[in-house]
Amino acid sequence: MDKKINIVTPGDYLGDIQKNMVGAGTYEDGEGIYACLAGIVTMTGKFIMVKPLKRKYAPGVGDVVVGRIMSVDHGRWKIDINSYQHANLQLTAIYLPGGEQRRRSEKDKNIMREYYKENDIISAEVQSVNNHDSSINLQTRNMKYGKLVNGFYLKVNHNLIKRMKNHYLNVSEHNVSIILGNNGYIWIHYNPSSDNQGKVKEADMIESLIRGEQHELNIRTAIDIPKDVRIGIAKVRN
Repeated sequence: MDKKINIVTPGDYLGDIQKNMVGAGTYEDGEGIYACLAGIVTMTGKFIMVKPLKRKYAPGVGDVVVGRIMSVDHGRWKIDINSYQHANLQLTAIYLPGGEQRRRSEKDKNIMREYYKENDIISAEVQSVNNHDSSINLQTRNMKYGKLVNGFYLKVNHNLIKRMKNHYLNVSEHNVSIILGNNGYIWIHYNPSSDNQGKVKEADMIESLIRGEQHELNIRTAIDIPKDVRIGIAKVRN
């Protein structure tokens, strides 16, 4: 196979079957290996594979995702994360208001919509992907995850979002923060903590933590957004 070739179309010759092995996205015909879809050619050992240019997001454990609640039932939420199927968020895998640590009860099941309801936008982390039935499980136990408000929901090609150490970015010039979901969903929101008027004093924060109090992120509380910040959100979005 010509090493200069990166993108191929169906039927393109990729290599000799005597020197290489057939991988995903390829097929064998006679003595040659050919592409069966349009995509990018990759080599893993002797395996020739073609990764499609357009495909659904395939989640990995630890991925940060932004999603929309689609339904609430049987102790779990179904969430659209731009993947091959909806993800599951179990009641036992959420962060309770106030940081309370306890077992979930029947009462919690009856008030699930008080935590998250249909069409709510949330951020979460991929907890597991079941190889048996391809089910996707999320968790929001960390304080940085949960319901998102005061912002703008944006969808891009998930291939544009690379896995990084930090998917939470700040644009201090506009008091705007960005959550880059690995699944291609992005949340751009007002971050008053980057503004002097909305900043919590460090001494007060430490004192409250000593008392055992938990601080909710400002992205979970609906507030009025100043006009200049709305303009900043629009600029960042564009």
